Amino acid sequence: MEQPEIQDSDVAETTAAEESQTEVVEQPQDSDQTDSDSQVDSEEEDEVEIDGRKFALPKSAAEKLKAERLMQADYTRKTQEVAEQRKAIEAQAAAVKQQSEIHQQFVAEIAEVVAIDKQLQQYSAVDWNRLSDEDPVQAMKLDRQMRELQSQRFQLSQTLTQKQQQQALARQQETAKSIQEGLAVLERDIKGWSPEVAKQVVSYAVQNLGAKQETVASITDPGLIKAIHKAQMYDQLVAKQTTKPKPEAQEKPVTRIAAAKSGTSKDPDKMSVKEWTDWRNAQLKRR
Repeated sequence: MEQPEIQDSDVAETTAAEESQTEVVEQPQDSDQTDSDSQVDSEEEDEVEIDGRKFALPKSAAEKLKAERLMQADYTRKTQEVAEQRKAIEAQAAAVKQQSEIHQQFVAEIAEVVAIDKQLQQYSAVDWNRLSDEDPVQAMKLDRQMRELQSQRFQLSQTLTQKQQQQALARQQETAKSIQEGLAVLERDIKGWSPEVAKQVVSYAVQNLGAKQETVASITDPGLIKAIHKAQMYDQLVAKQTTKPKPEAQEKPVTRIAAAKSGTSKDPDKMSVKEWTDWRNAQLKRR
């Protein structure tokens, strides 16, 4: 059977149809997308204050500079804390030395009282009734000596008690004076110092430094209080800088609906005669 001949025109049409189906139509790039890409490529800037002047730096450089400044501040804080602790230890050592010297003043008197007590113990072993019967004169002599020792002991005890009371009073006065002087230093060096701030410092030392509340509350050295307060302010600053702010709720974009253009969008091929006539007349009028 003879095959039907294929015309060249039919082959050309078939090839053109296949090429039209495989042709890729390049879509034009959205200008808005290009602009957004360029904005992403450009790095954001951040403001940094140095010696009272503000500079706008790339965000990565600004964050690095802030981290270095935080490390420097941490080193400075720790150095100051060590210095304050050394001062506190030296002051404590001086107080212990002074206390030891004061106690040395009482050692001799206490030793005298102890020696008298030992002598009085000897008289407790005497049978006074028998001694009075056998040797009344010796009994009176020993009784007189015992009473003299008891009188000496009483006087020494009274003197020792008075000195101890005077020492305690002087210590209380010195402590009160130290508290007042320390309070004046704190009010001068810490802005807004108040009893409420003092409570916050004590609470911070207990919760974050592991100190005992009664120990911190009894501190009279303003240097130690200042060191704790600096540590508290530093921790608050670090916490504030490391805490990322919560993103603000963004409003949903408003979908804008464009107003319908005047005229009809109906396919002219599907119009009736009257519709096509009206549409054509409208075009001619716009020209």
